[in-house]
Amino acid sequence: MKLKYVNIKSIFDKVDKLYETGLTKGLYCGYNNLYEHYSPKMGATTFVFGHPFSGKTEFILDLLIFLSDTKGFKHAIYTPETGKPEEIVLELISKAANEPVYQTMYNQKMGIESYYRHRDWVAEHFYIIDPDEQAVTLDQFYKTVELIESDNDCKINTTLTDPFNELKHEMDGVRQDIYLESQFGEVLRNAKKNNRHNFLVTHTAKQEYKVGQLEGGGEQRYYPVPTPHEVSGGLAWHRKAMNLLAVWRPPAGLIEDGIVYENNEVHIIIHKFKPKGTGKRGVVKLYYDAIKNRYYELENGNKRYAGKQPERTTYHQPASDVNF
Repeated sequence: MKLKYVNIKSIFDKVDKLYETGLTKGLYCGYNNLYEHYSPKMGATTFVFGHPFSGKTEFILDLLIFLSDTKGFKHAIYTPETGKPEEIVLELISKAANEPVYQTMYNQKMGIESYYRHRDWVAEHFYIIDPDEQAVTLDQFYKTVELIESDNDCKINTTLTDPFNELKHEMDGVRQDIYLESQFGEVLRNAKKNNRHNFLVTHTAKQEYKVGQLEGGGEQRYYPVPTPHEVSGGLAWHRKAMNLLAVWRPPAGLIEDGIVYENNEVHIIIHKFKPKGTGKRGVVKLYYDAIKNRYYELENGNKRYAGKQPERTTYHQPASDVNF
């Protein structure tokens, strides 16, 4: 492979522009308090970790829906733990519409017209990578993204691999940290080469329970806020990520340092951000609305969801003999 070098004089225009504009934020992802801490840039990566069922996938899908709404982004997603392709599509439809797609004792499911509109909108912005129960390597995953672009004459703006451990890993005796750093390097190179943002999600490995006091009395075992050290190969995740986020859902009613956690509260912990100027370390609180299937933030005590949904007025209605 022939290496490339940069003659600094050849990029004076870019250097001068950066000097004039200064540090700039990246993408706005729908939440004002999150933007202060996290604003991903194209040609970069975000790694997200947390305990199972902490809301990691919900959080990333919220961001992707918002980016499609506001920028027309298209996404290639591999998220087998979310379900079969048709189940993933329904999840996306629900989020896009801010309405439930299933009827329960607590709510009615969305109407048929809303369903058609948002189904077609999702189909315009999302592509689901489904290996049909066959494990795929990272290289095969990105080759499939290229296939999506060529078959559909489109540009994929983000990819989501959720979780990373669902990929096929051919380590061939290579030490885990060395293997992971090689894989994560490829994730970044792919993002830079294609000017896209690549998201990776993973679960924490073994973690010790804590015992906490509940507001109503009694105790509860729970997982504390996860740290990068509790991810399998954690140091590699921290070293190679441009943005490293943890998602933590505290138990409802848990008292910690005099604070009582609410039943739908979720914390986004920003451990690392790059490049400079795109964020800062800290904790962002979001709240999950189970009916709308979306997160919201609180501003002056008022709920604020991720942006305003554009009006989706057109849809393709299937033949009348289709049964639901």
